Amino acid sequence: QVAAEAALDAGRTLRVLERRAQAADHPVLLTVPETLYLKCLILEAL
Repeated sequence: QVAAEAALDAGRTLRVLERRAQAADHPVLLTVPETLYLKCLILEAL
């Protein structure tokens, strides 16, 4: 959402190339969304 808003503000279109998250030694519990705290997007500005 932050990236989409920044793209709108800049008048650019973004394409998502990759989505990444934390390694397996930082487990994500599906019932506790706060455990998905490391996120990364690889984007291309068009």
